[in-house]
Amino acid sequence: MNPIRDELEKISFSEQEKNALTAALTAARQPDHGRPMPMAYRRIIALVAAVSLLIGAVGAVSVAGVSPAFRRFFGIETAQQEENLQPKTIHQVYEDPNGTGAVLTVEQVLMDSRNLYVTMDLAAPEGTVLPEVPEALEQGKASYWIASRSEAAGSMDVLLSQDAEGTRRWEGSSGGKSYGIVSIRDNDDTDGHISLLFTLTLQDGTFDKTCQYLTIGNLAELRRFDPTTGNYPQTALDGFHFSFTVPLEGCQVEQYDFQGRSLVHLGGETLVLMDNLSLSPISIGFDLLCGSEEQYDALWEGLSGGGWPVYVLLRDGSHVKVSFPDSYSISKYRGEGQDADVFFSTASLTLHLEHPIDPAQVQDIIFVGDNGDETGRITNTPGCRYFSFDPNWRNDHYWNEINQYWMDLRAQSVQETPTATTGPEGGVSITLG
Repeated sequence: MNPIRDELEKISFSEQEKNALTAALTAARQPDHGRPMPMAYRRIIALVAAVSLLIGAVGAVSVAGVSPAFRRFFGIETAQQEENLQPKTIHQVYEDPNGTGAVLTVEQVLMDSRNLYVTMDLAAPEGTVLPEVPEALEQGKASYWIASRSEAAGSMDVLLSQDAEGTRRWEGSSGGKSYGIVSIRDNDDTDGHISLLFTLTLQDGTFDKTCQYLTIGNLAELRRFDPTTGNYPQTALDGFHFSFTVPLEGCQVEQYDFQGRSLVHLGGETLVLMDNLSLSPISIGFDLLCGSEEQYDALWEGLSGGGWPVYVLLRDGSHVKVSFPDSYSISKYRGEGQDADVFFSTASLTLHLEHPIDPAQVQDIIFVGDNGDETGRITNTPGCRYFSFDPNWRNDHYWNEINQYWMDLRAQSVQETPTATTGPEGGVSITLG
């Protein structure tokens, strides 16, 4: 039995759709963005998306662990770190319909509340070598980049939707999104394969369960890093054309959201208000609010310079570094008329952990210059300490059932609570334990 064939045989095409599908599959076609798409093509796109998902499901193989691209990107070095990540394996294989011989394999997908990651393997046509660019690695940049626009295919399309056909767009974020596809360092750059990572970051809002599918289209050109310009002007591979749909159900990491607000002294210099704190195995998310132009200027300057030193202090005493994002959303509001003296700004940020962690093992989040320094927590300077990761950030499930550090503290305090009993002479004796 061939399940793909069985399902495809259930799909019927009109004569017009057969001709359109044949033309689409046998010739590269540049879409006319200024003209509405005929209904026949709309249905074909829906059918191709359904077939894409079907092939991916049937062709999926059991791949234990984490893909090499995710290992390198998330800094995974131990079995425990790998267990903390657990991405969803897709394994969808696409041969280039343009006949170049290039093959794209969609490997794994992972998302938290604001970020979406997809790893891919691009196999170049036979005889093509895609070596790493040493200067790019030295500068912390990717050797290759999938162009967001090419003359052959137009602009790269990215769609988040509630259904596989893309007819019901996901509208959960009003602040837009940033995305791109770059190469991930490969240990063997002579085999004609290159690891790719797609990343998408919401500039406002968070993902929810109605965001079920990601469609990426019009991938048509791979560009190489040029150390003389610091950009990607050189075409390394073109002529191919890939479009595909990825199911997102079951790929979101466990995340904990907290209610509350706290001041935080960033770097010991910039005082702002924190809101909407969240914690996951791979990231820390929050909003920062400023009430003056001076705070806004300091926040902008700090973010533009790469942020401030932050790390997660784990229950075993180890430190996990946290990095501020390269892209972020920051907005400001100024009142008018009688409210002309009103000013505030907000920044929505997702900070990335050096490697995946178990959120149950978090003791504190240290903002160096506020509640700690490079060596650990500061607990004896109440006049200078604003932030603390503790149950004042409300999430009963996390503090009572997940966080081992606070559960141990609570159990210890119960054991040490004095208990009073009546003595033999009617006096009171107090015992611990």
